[in-house]
Amino acid sequence: MIEVAHISVFPAKGFLHSSEGDISALAGYLNSLLADFPLESGVNHTVLTNIKGDGACQFELNDIKVIECWRRGSLSFFLDLIRVIHQNPRWKIIHLQHEFNQFGGVLVLPLTLFMLACLRVVMGRKVVVTVHEVLRLEMLTRGFLDSVLVKYPVMITRLVVFVYYFLLGCCANVLIAQDEVFAGTLKDQYKVPANVRVIRIGTSITEPADRSISRSRWQLPETGRVILFFGTIDWRKGIDGLLDAWLLLPENFGTLVLAGGTPTRVAGTAEYRSWRKSMESRALSIPSVHFIGFVEDRDLATLFGATDVIVLPYIVPQRVSAVFNQAASFGKPLLASSVFEGQADPCMLFNADPKALADKLVWAFDGNLHLLEAASLVFRENHSWRSSAFQLSSIYRQLLVTK
Repeated sequence: MIEVAHISVFPAKGFLHSSEGDISALAGYLNSLLADFPLESGVNHTVLTNIKGDGACQFELNDIKVIECWRRGSLSFFLDLIRVIHQNPRWKIIHLQHEFNQFGGVLVLPLTLFMLACLRVVMGRKVVVTVHEVLRLEMLTRGFLDSVLVKYPVMITRLVVFVYYFLLGCCANVLIAQDEVFAGTLKDQYKVPANVRVIRIGTSITEPADRSISRSRWQLPETGRVILFFGTIDWRKGIDGLLDAWLLLPENFGTLVLAGGTPTRVAGTAEYRSWRKSMESRALSIPSVHFIGFVEDRDLATLFGATDVIVLPYIVPQRVSAVFNQAASFGKPLLASSVFEGQADPCMLFNADPKALADKLVWAFDGNLHLLEAASLVFRENHSWRSSAFQLSSIYRQLLVTK
């Protein structure tokens, strides 16, 4: 039996994805991946996750043991993880799900590298890192950095990012990217010495709830069009442009639903609070817009069941998206901005501006919903979590037979 310890934000006890106070795409990603791991793979998983409440707890989810043992924002997170891993020598492989803000702010990033180096060099464990964010250096412009609330000078930021990715590759036996372009960037631009592999975000087959029941649940009109934005409520997701597009449509076009939680990384900043207050005020002033906030796991089937089209109007480049895959898992018609080019079927795409989005919505409901639904179902068929799990199982086996 191969014993693997995963380091990641993970759903709290009783949840399948993030809870409202602990928003992270990593939580749903890792749970979905491990839930579809083939039983015949001979891999046993333990998740080392962050402490959610006043005290740490342990529980099982889908036969996966979950140990809460570190706190987000604490500088001692790496010591807590090293101590737990040292006490469990059976974990031959340590797999980190990497996001820049997983353990806290930018100042903890050197500690992340130090932890990985200790695990590999001092403790002799095999280290796998799935990199969920791969930014090309030319993307790090002043405008982009301002949009993600990074105030450091552009050249210094580019140097730090280059060094960080390179050292991350030095600390890991294998780096996993979620797209061939990301993998190419790691190898060609950041010169990482680690073996780089590609494993895509997966999809599952999930049935939406009955339309009538779903609309009643969310107090939406029984008849008429319902368009859904789903994801974190963040300006990078293009919500302002979506509201602009909505006002270009006829008054009786339908109902726009905005659903999603607050991104943990920026929730406490003055810039985010100011934008959020302005956006909510604007949305609530439009009678045909429903702002419902965070949606728990148990309500997702009715949320998607009430919906005719999901719209993802992102304005920041997005080669992969857990939200896109989750929407496709329900087999619903999808529209996505052109930043999804290369991931989404061309018929789903529109230029990331209000007029193009308004025109695309009119096109969708002018007899073309079946094309969008068919494209969504093809995407779901071609990107299963089970396929991703088989690929990862193969990587684990290869690691254990190499020096």
